[in-house]
Amino acid sequence: MTSRWHLSWVGALIALLAVHLRAELRVTGSDLLGLEFTRSFYEFSARKGFQLAVALDGSRPGLEELKDGRADLSLIVLPPDELGRLAPFRAVPLGYHPIVVLVPEACPLEKISLEQLRHVFGSAPGENGNTRLRWQDLGARGEWSGAFVTLVAPEVGSGLMLEYFTTTVLRERPLRAGVERFSGTAELRAYFADSSRAIALAPVLPRGSRGIRALRIAAADEDPGVGPTLETIHAGIYSLRMPIQVVFRPERARDLAPLFEFLFGDTSAALLEQAEVSPLPASLRVEQLKAYAAGGSPGK
Repeated sequence: MTSRWHLSWVGALIALLAVHLRAELRVTGSDLLGLEFTRSFYEFSARKGFQLAVALDGSRPGLEELKDGRADLSLIVLPPDELGRLAPFRAVPLGYHPIVVLVPEACPLEKISLEQLRHVFGSAPGENGNTRLRWQDLGARGEWSGAFVTLVAPEVGSGLMLEYFTTTVLRERPLRAGVERFSGTAELRAYFADSSRAIALAPVLPRGSRGIRALRIAAADEDPGVGPTLETIHAGIYSLRMPIQVVFRPERARDLAPLFEFLFGDTSAALLEQAEVSPLPASLRVEQLKAYAAGGSPGK
């Protein structure tokens, strides 16, 4: 009798443990979202009463864990030539890593084309990479025309933005020699002090920055160009952006509802902005939340 009771107790314990393990939801993916994002995710899970494990150690290892069944959902940022790796899964945009082109407020230019960006930041075959450009090379007139252009870009290793720009805009061209580097908002702002003649690639227009603005991006020289807003970035008509995607198996969507509630909520959107990610417009996030509440999965 004692033996039977013991076996029954062990079986119940194993069953209880199995339920507990199944209840844990594991999230992997991009390491560019910051510690505050992870901390808030855990706080949300505690309030909602579900077990959560977050391991944001990088998109590629996170995707491998999802493929191997060791993760339930991954937050993935990949260059365009690797997006085919997401084919077995459902992939829904959470936000975007944009590239904005910043100039001083006094700059006479309002837009810049993708081909101009390629010429400005890329070194053409046979060209002396140390050749300095003048603003007249970009179409500026008046007192700006003869001034040298100061080229500015993020420090190497500060994110995927420059890698994306090199691949999609410069294509086969290397980055021009003499590009100056910044690390952090304070260093970026310093390039626009006084009588600056800088043009900078950056992830965002720094908040509260006076004397700096973003150029419109034109697909061709004759186009009017498009400025970076949450709406134009999500719609893709502002083309310099790299999506961060919520990747999961569609048949698991109902089980992942608590994760969607956090990811498409207001707290997540604010934290994404802190991490220099443009979140979805509020109206679209509401649509995603309605989709999961109705028992479905977020739409594209």
